[in-house]
Amino acid sequence: MTSAFSSNDQSAIERMVDETPKEVTPMDQVMGVYDLHRCVRWIVELGLRRICLQFPNHLLPDSVQVCQILKRETKQEIYILGDTNYGSCCIDFIAAEHVPSDGIIHFDDSCLSNAANPKIPVLFVFPKTRLCDNGAKLKSNLEHAIDTLGKSVLIFNCHCLHELDDMKDLKEKTVVSQLLTGERESFSQVLCEGTCSQDCNKNSSNKSRHKFESFGRGFCLPDETNLADVTLIYVGTEDSFLQNLVASWSHKFKSIYCLNPEGERFDPLFNYSRFLRQQLRLSLEVKEARSAALVVANPADPSIQKAIRHARELLKSRPSPPKVYTLAVGKPNPAKLANFMEIDVFIVLACPNNPLISPGSRHAESKEFYKPIVSLTEVELALNKARSNASTDYKDLLEGGFDYVPFEGHDYSEADTSLLTGKIIDLSIDSKIEIPNALVSNEDNLRVANLSVGSLLASRTWQGLDPELGQTSPSTLTEGRSGIAYAYQAEPNK
Repeated sequence: MTSAFSSNDQSAIERMVDETPKEVTPMDQVMGVYDLHRCVRWIVELGLRRICLQFPNHLLPDSVQVCQILKRETKQEIYILGDTNYGSCCIDFIAAEHVPSDGIIHFDDSCLSNAANPKIPVLFVFPKTRLCDNGAKLKSNLEHAIDTLGKSVLIFNCHCLHELDDMKDLKEKTVVSQLLTGERESFSQVLCEGTCSQDCNKNSSNKSRHKFESFGRGFCLPDETNLADVTLIYVGTEDSFLQNLVASWSHKFKSIYCLNPEGERFDPLFNYSRFLRQQLRLSLEVKEARSAALVVANPADPSIQKAIRHARELLKSRPSPPKVYTLAVGKPNPAKLANFMEIDVFIVLACPNNPLISPGSRHAESKEFYKPIVSLTEVELALNKARSNASTDYKDLLEGGFDYVPFEGHDYSEADTSLLTGKIIDLSIDSKIEIPNALVSNEDNLRVANLSVGSLLASRTWQGLDPELGQTSPSTLTEGRSGIAYAYQAEPNK
């Protein structure tokens, strides 16, 4: 469900409209709209017996028809995953394992952040946006853009993939990024898990990865080519995926050239400068926090443990590191996180399309929270001196990722003025100081003590129920009441 948002926030309103349940698709069109012939072939050839169908909220009206058709054609057990634990774009492996399921079919758009799972195979059925003139105008404008822009990388939104069979010859002119779905080649769609160009690493027998992999896409460039000399050509509508590309790749590529599915050029409405200001403020919150919580909102991602270790190492780089906790609360909301009042900042580890950290919606979605909501991107910007910008996908920031930068610590030898509160802060204080006074002496200088979260708990007026251990004598065991609440057996007859 969508959290509360301000009425003047356009991105939040557009997301609400997108999630509104649509009308039921006519029965004679369901097979084509949801590519059910391919789904049946996938189930039969893999020999699957329990299959989960994952739908976003706005496609649930069609879920019963799809389930009935697949059950009739395959004679297998079919389950519907309606309300996912985290986000509709992420594969809900946790819910599928409760069945237990041996296969998942994911309908609608996907972030592909946790597609690689060795236990449960996944089939993606992307939405279909009908292109005018069967894509003739789009292909013509693409060829013109490739010829005029020079070196380029072509990246498509998932909505346009079904109409691109006649555009495979574009690989002879430019690099066409491939979707990293993890599907077997016999079931993958066009531009999925294939080669991106004539010089693709996958053409080599000893390489199975693209040179650059980010946001569920992969592409390769010649070794002598610099990303700063390459133009990124995007084909699709303006959504959270494009906003993440602009926020993460604007500083890497020469420029970003956008075409809509009709082949017309457009400029993104995403306010990049506003996003940078928000990022700066949140990075200052991380830098001054005395306690932090890592909120795991994508536990099925294979790289989530690596991300947790990386975040903890960054936070420990301060001379006075904050107390760090790890929380698994399902889908984060203000009520859940309000239970942890001692936390100064919440670091959400989720896919980049998560509304709490997505560049286009985070401002509206995080207003109701009592403490700042940040991503691993702000942690990197706050504590890694070698960084001036960072990707919004936390997997890119890890070692071996698309945007990995070796760590370089800040100089904390001198005090500084907080841009958030206007107070003087000194992050060079040793966190091992245990004197509870407000001021402590350190090398003949008075410095503010770094109080721990435990001291804040001790200062509360109410500290919970008193168990009085060892102060009460044991009592004799007696038999309790039996029966039901309406009429226990020991009660007199009415």
